[in-house]
Amino acid sequence: YQPAADIIDRFANWDMEKRLAEKHPTVARAKYAEAFLRLIQGDDVNALRLVTEAIEIQKENLPALHEQTIESFTLRVEILVLQRDLELAEASIEAVTKSVTQDQGDGALPLAKLSYLMGCVHLLRAD
Repeated sequence: YQPAADIIDRFANWDMEKRLAEKHPTVARAKYAEAFLRLIQGDDVNALRLVTEAIEIQKENLPALHEQTIESFTLRVEILVLQRDLELAEASIEAVTKSVTQDQGDGALPLAKLSYLMGCVHLLRAD
């Protein structure tokens, strides 16, 4: 993962938020990428913070069910499951599953990952 970390670190001093605007979709995507990397490195606290920041930017700039927003949301739920915040993870999964199903139907691709994560919640709770 070091090459990815080196690239992210290289852009850390680029000050993308000032160059592009604090709420630019590219800033959100960079935060998502860094969140993913931090999660792989075992830093789930900073990963959750970064992906939450990405989601907030995406909510302001992209349609509610945009692919990138759903991808960021799914990463956030994965982190919540890893942190054993199962109540929040379950509530989040249910809300997005309902919205995605209404918008894209029962066969929507994001539902597979959300169903998997809900299964993880039930297994961890020993339901």
